[in-house]
Amino acid sequence: MALALVPLRTELSATNEALIVVVVVVAVAALGTRAAGALAALSAAAWFDFFLTRPYGQFAIDDGEEIQTTFLLLVVGLIVSQPAVRVRRLRTVVVADTAYLASLRGSARPAEEGRSPEEVVARRNPPGGRRPGLPGRRRPGHGRPGPPGLSSDSRHRA
Repeated sequence: MALALVPLRTELSATNEALIVVVVVVAVAALGTRAAGALAALSAAAWFDFFLTRPYGQFAIDDGEEIQTTFLLLVVGLIVSQPAVRVRRLRTVVVADTAYLASLRGSARPAEEGRSPEEVVARRNPPGGRRPGLPGRRRPGHGRPGPPGLSSDSRHRA
């Protein structure tokens, strides 16, 4: 990205160039992993220095403000990669919770239809401990068991 800005480096301020580069770093961080975001931030700072600060074509900066801009470009890139990873992780939890809620709705359906408590419990706690649509008794993404189920005599079990 910094290379693409070379023709504009005399027309744009270093701050504006850095902001354009930050947009690319944020996109990489949002779509990639934490490592990809960190690598994008490091390479953006390096190539910003190499292509867009004086002396051009060297990994050296003469102007104090451009040093600050390069440093802030690196810091912002590293910071934005953290929330991007968290958003992806939360998206996984939401998908797992949606499946879990769907299984709860499916378990409640027999009760709504007036079936016996034994049939409701059998639907909620099938043999082998597997619930429809979910792997085992754990809620994916949480690392802890799901809410309490029903015992065979229709009482809550912890």
